[in-house]
Amino acid sequence: MIKFIDNRFGGNEEVTAELGEYQSNRNPALTLYTSAMERWATASVNVEGFKVPEGCILLKTWSENTGLDQLLLEAGVIEAPVLQSVRAGYADALLYRLTERMKNK
Repeated sequence: MIKFIDNRFGGNEEVTAELGEYQSNRNPALTLYTSAMERWATASVNVEGFKVPEGCILLKTWSENTGLDQLLLEAGVIEAPVLQSVRAGYADALLYRLTERMKNK
């Protein structure tokens, strides 16, 4: 888990990034929780038929998640560059490598 401040909505919400997995195919899932342990955002997306490589995460970067990948980069959750763009419905999800710090939490 890695803590950081999400300031995308004009506030300063302290959030914790926690790694889990999707039950349907065991792809990694990245969820952000507030300090009260309420779900703040689901940063990842699960695309049917796409196996996320080990040590990576597929991020939803549109709609309410716009700008979240930049915060995750700055917080040390993911590493640049984008490894791949994956079609997820009407938008493209971005594949990033998780940092060693995040993988070891």
